[in-house]
Amino acid sequence: MNASRLRRTIGIGIAAMLSLSALAAPSSAREQDDHYSILRQSGGNPNIRLWMNDTRYLIHADVTGNPNGRYKEVQLFEGYCYGGGGRGVLTRAAVPAGQGAVVPYGITPRSRCEYTARVTEHNNNNLWLSGWWTAPY
Repeated sequence: MNASRLRRTIGIGIAAMLSLSALAAPSSAREQDDHYSILRQSGGNPNIRLWMNDTRYLIHADVTGNPNGRYKEVQLFEGYCYGGGGRGVLTRAAVPAGQGAVVPYGITPRSRCEYTARVTEHNNNNLWLSGWWTAPY
């Protein structure tokens, strides 16, 4: 391979990597500096996750896959709250066949409430994330 062709091949590879990294990057420059942490996850396929944007203190739910189009919805659920009832389903997102989905917006957790990510099947059976996360005092 001559030097000109090698430079062109390397240039195409670098451009492809930059394009892919731009697709995976958060939507705004401000979000790129945010810190995220997984609070709970089910593991397996699909992987149902409850995660936190630690910088903005917003809780999110997502599912990383939808094998055979089995699932119709991912939900962020607020359950038991110390001293009062939870608000139930706070936000939800449709799950396309063969793909994952993230709930459309994060929720600021209320003090001492339990949060769960869950996925609903087309026959309305709920698959709960194993475990939950409780907001601190």
